[in-house]
Amino acid sequence: MLSIAYGTYHLQEETCYENVLYALTCGYRVIDTATLYRNHEYVGKAIKKAIEINIIKRSDVFIISKIHNKDQKNNRVYEASKQICIELGFTPDLILLHSYIESKCVQSW
Repeated sequence: MLSIAYGTYHLQEETCYENVLYALTCGYRVIDTATLYRNHEYVGKAIKKAIEINIIKRSDVFIISKIHNKDQKNNRVYEASKQICIELGFTPDLILLHSYIESKCVQSW
């Protein structure tokens, strides 16, 4: 796995789309997002556009997303993961719990 990721925190809508597309054009191959950032749709659109215009192949890029803390409980992690996939328009390579919450850790896993 590559060691430098492009983070998308605070990037919204078209700004997110343009910045992620530009990052991919510049050579970034790891993109980090999260449910908390509310930008999955635009991250996904940028990646799809980069694939469409032959900047990358899907196998070239590693996508990380994170489950929101409110979803760290029984029967929510799976549904939250599915929602991430829907919003991105594809399955990310890694889904993490956004923060360690000791009281919910066992339930989440």
